Amino acid sequence: MNELWIEKYSPRSSGDIIGQDLAVKEVLDRLKSWKPGKGIMVHGPSGCGKTALIESIAREKGYDITRLTANQKLGNQEITSITQQAAKQMPLFAKGKFILVDEAEVIIRLNRGASATLSTLIKESRFPVFLIVNDVYNQRIRSLKNSCGIIKMKKVHMYDIMKRLKYICEQQGIQLNGNPIRVLSKWSQGDMRSAINDLQMAVQGKEILEEKDLEFLGYRERDTNVFDTLPKIFSSKNIKVSRKAIYESSKDSDELFLWVETNLHNIITTPEGLSKSFDVLSKADIMRNRVRKQQNWRFKGYMVDLLSGISLFKTEKSSFFQYKMPDKIMMLGRSKGSRQLRDSIALKIGEKTHTSKKTIRSQLPLYKLIFAKNKNLLTSLEITDDEKKFLKSH
Repeated sequence: MNELWIEKYSPRSSGDIIGQDLAVKEVLDRLKSWKPGKGIMVHGPSGCGKTALIESIAREKGYDITRLTANQKLGNQEITSITQQAAKQMPLFAKGKFILVDEAEVIIRLNRGASATLSTLIKESRFPVFLIVNDVYNQRIRSLKNSCGIIKMKKVHMYDIMKRLKYICEQQGIQLNGNPIRVLSKWSQGDMRSAINDLQMAVQGKEILEEKDLEFLGYRERDTNVFDTLPKIFSSKNIKVSRKAIYESSKDSDELFLWVETNLHNIITTPEGLSKSFDVLSKADIMRNRVRKQQNWRFKGYMVDLLSGISLFKTEKSSFFQYKMPDKIMMLGRSKGSRQLRDSIALKIGEKTHTSKKTIRSQLPLYKLIFAKNKNLLTSLEITDDEKKFLKSH
């Protein structure tokens, strides 16, 4: 179990990439017609095989790969140095080379000026440059899209994941009891990497895998409506049922916390029950804030456990409650469009001034005055008509 299965069973050729036939063909076709000055941007959800596809093609061709990843925590000068060397130096012991920029939008977010560096890399490289991104609509990569061919990869189908997991179990000598592979595949939500990692965790120290072995993984199958979740939190009288409902909800546990906080006093009406339930809720709020302040996600589990405890307190006998939406969620919903326009403007200004989006947001009134005196700046920043209306009205 020392070797990660995600590496042990990684694709060895482009033909091993599961459920992405169209994307594989597009990448191979673009490589045949590739000319310097044009990059290849591959986008899709996590775990769909974006990086594995490029690695498998390089393996087929006998090419080296020069990588840039967000995990390297490089400064922009280091990125520039690496890319300048990679763009021109032919590998000594390989037929060719790919330059792979993994999580490009994260690298750009962490390194001011990285977008311009990557743009230069694409224009000057003697070798194909691949940009791997999760969200092709991310504003940070907007300037790079024009110099790249765009290739989309999709979530891996549940049945393709099942087939792969069964193959791995056969290779590892793991017997299956019931439908644990189907459950794992469904819960993975199209993420092959996650499914394989979780399979390895679930079978550790076992020769037989059953559905009950998956419970400790704490899955969240995001299909259950919030109005189906809340009755289980308030009235199930069973912490296990309540916890399961939270993990399976379509809403994040932080949002469910707000729903519980807003509706608690209308559902639990006895003084003693109300006092104890709010005491539990306050402790859940402490755990919730520790996640935010310390970035320690272990406290998220504690918060969910405490929130599940609300189910033990006596509620009104009525089987139906008119749940009220939290004010904070209503406010964010009403202002979503305005916030998106504000952030888009701040991002565009920030790219030109090398300033963070947060700082620009606080300085927007000043920029409104600057734009009023020099309207050509709006054109140079590619400010849209909707963004202009936002600036006039705020």
